[in-house]
Amino acid sequence: MEGSPDGSHWHGGVARQPPTVKYRGRVRTGCLTCRRRKIKCDEQRPSCKNCIRSTRNCVYQPKKDGYLNAEQIVDVRECPISQSSQGVPTFELDTSAPQDAEDLLRDCLGIAPPLSASPTTTTLGPNMDDLILHPLESPASSESAEMVLLAHHGHRQDGAAHAAVVQASGSPSAQSLVTSQDISLCTTIDYLDAVGIKDRPSFSFFIEEVNLPLISPFDYANWRRVKKICTELSAHNGATFAAILAVQELYKAQVTGLSTSHAGSLYETATAIFVRSLENWAQDIDTVLIISFLLSLFEFIVPSETCFVLSQTDGAFVARLEATAIHGHYSAVALRISSWLRIIHAATRRGGHLGILSDRVSSLLPNDSIHPPSLSMLDKDIHIAESMYDILSTPVFTFYLELQCISTQIANLSHYHRSRTTGEDQEEVAKLMSRLKTRLESIWQARPGPMRFEASELRIQLSTSVAEPLVTLVGIATAAYYAEIVEVGRTLSDPPLASPEAKQAMRRIRDIVENGDWNAYASTCNRAKSSSSHYKSDNLHPAYLRPLFLYAIESINLADTQWAVDHIKRINNHICRSEFFARFAESLSEAQRNKGRRVTTRYFCYQAFGVAPPYL
Repeated sequence: MEGSPDGSHWHGGVARQPPTVKYRGRVRTGCLTCRRRKIKCDEQRPSCKNCIRSTRNCVYQPKKDGYLNAEQIVDVRECPISQSSQGVPTFELDTSAPQDAEDLLRDCLGIAPPLSASPTTTTLGPNMDDLILHPLESPASSESAEMVLLAHHGHRQDGAAHAAVVQASGSPSAQSLVTSQDISLCTTIDYLDAVGIKDRPSFSFFIEEVNLPLISPFDYANWRRVKKICTELSAHNGATFAAILAVQELYKAQVTGLSTSHAGSLYETATAIFVRSLENWAQDIDTVLIISFLLSLFEFIVPSETCFVLSQTDGAFVARLEATAIHGHYSAVALRISSWLRIIHAATRRGGHLGILSDRVSSLLPNDSIHPPSLSMLDKDIHIAESMYDILSTPVFTFYLELQCISTQIANLSHYHRSRTTGEDQEEVAKLMSRLKTRLESIWQARPGPMRFEASELRIQLSTSVAEPLVTLVGIATAAYYAEIVEVGRTLSDPPLASPEAKQAMRRIRDIVENGDWNAYASTCNRAKSSSSHYKSDNLHPAYLRPLFLYAIESINLADTQWAVDHIKRINNHICRSEFFARFAESLSEAQRNKGRRVTTRYFCYQAFGVAPPYL
C-alpha cells in the first residue's frame, strides 16, 4: 500500500493501520475518489454519499472517446508527478509542520498541491483509472504503468480495417501510424519510469553510503543504528524526511561531482520545516536532536552563511534544550547524538571557524554525552561477534570523544579566537595550554585496554571478526591522539616548525600508516569486508586525513612533506575533500619553507585558493 513501507496509511503524521477487509479488486465505476479508495460508489452526483460522509472531494472522470494520442501524451507530462530523480515520496508531514512549510517541501520536490474540488482532472484516456494520480500517491493498481499502457495499446490495434480507412482517406500509411503510436507509447512509459512513480524515495543510499570520516569510523555500529532510526522516523515526520533527503542528495552530488544546487534547496526547505516544527512542544527531544544532527551533516560538507539553529543563543531550539535540561532525562539516542554534535563542533572550531554550537547550546547539551551508552540494546539482530566488538570498542570511542573535547579547547586558544598580540597574552595561553597537555597525557595514561596492545596481540587474543575492526579502530584513535600533540605545538608556535614532542608524535603517525598491521588500508571503517565503495582496499583510511595534513605542514624536510601529501592523495574520498587538502598541504608547506616560518593556515588558503579552508 502506498504511503509507508509497512502498509500503514499516514494521516496527520500518525501511523494508522489499514482496516482488515478483504481486497475486492479495482472498482471500475463511480467517482475517482471511491475508485482510488477501492470502495463501492453509489454514483450520486454531484457528490456521492461516501465523499459527503468522509468530507472528501468528489470528482468524476470526464467521458472521452478515442485512444491515447499526442494531446494526451502532453497530459502525461502535465501530471502532478515529482521531477525528483528519487520519485514521488508518499508521506504526509506531521502536524508540527504548518501548511506553508509543507508547501515549501512540495515546491522543492516539484510536487503539485493537493487535489482541489475543481472538476478538472488530468487523465490518460478512457478507462485508465490506475494512472490518475493523487499528487502524493502512486497508482492504486499493483500493475505497473507500463502494463496498463500496453493493455490499452492493444485495445486500439485493429490492423487491416484501420489501415484501409487510413489509406482511403489519403493519410499516412498504416505502418507510419503504428510506428508513431509505438513511439508515443514508449515515450510515455520511459517518461513515467524517469520521474519514478514509487511509494516513496529510497533511502538505501543514506543507509549504506552516507558516512562522515570524523565520526563513522570511530563509532560505526551506532552510526548505522542511528541512520536506521532516522529513516524509520522519516516515515511520519516531515522534517526528518526532508533532512535525510537533503543529506542524501548532497552526498550523491559530492560522489558524482555534480551540482549541489538541488541539495541546497532541499536543505533550505528542511531547515524551514524544522524551525517551524520547534513550535510544537509535543515533539520529543530525541526527534529535535536527530533533525538538528542531520542538518549539521549538511552544514559540515557545505557551510552555510546563514545562522543555523545550533549556533543560536536563544529561540525555540534553545528553549527546548533548557526545558529538557531541567529534568535532565535523556535517552541513549539523545546522548549519542549529543556526543556526535560535540565532535563535529570540534572540527568546525579548528582553523579559525566559529563552530556549529553556540556556547549556550554547548552548555545545555547533556554532560552524560561524554560517556554515552551504546545503542546495542536497540539492535534486535545483534550477533555475538558484534556484541563483543561493541563492548571492546565503546571505551575506545569514549577516549576519542574526550580527545575531541580537548581539541575544541586547544582551538579556542589559537590566535583566531583570542588575542595573542602581547607577551601577557602569550604567557596566559601557555599556562592554559600546559593544563591541556596535562589532560592529554592523563587520558593517554588511562587509555582503554585495546589501545595498550599491539595489533598482532589483538589478533592472537580475539577472533578475526572482532580483531580486524578493533585493530582498525585502535589505529585511527591512536593517530588522532598524536595529531593533537602536533596541534598543541603549532598553536603555541614553538620554533622550529615542529617541537621535539611534535616530531615524536609525527614519527608515531608515520609508523601507524606505513605499518601494515593497523589496517590503514582496510576496506572499511569497522570490518575487514564491506560493500561500501568509499573504503576500497587500495585506499588509505579517510580518518588519517587530519594526522597526515598536520604531518605535512609541520615538516621542514621536503621529502617528509611529500610523503604525507602522497598518502593524502591515496585517501581518495570526495566527502573529506582529500584531493584539495593534498594540494593545500603541498602549497602551504612550500610557502613555509620559502619564508622560514609558519604561515597562517586560514589566510594562506584565502590567498592561494580564494576560499576558507574546509572543516578538518
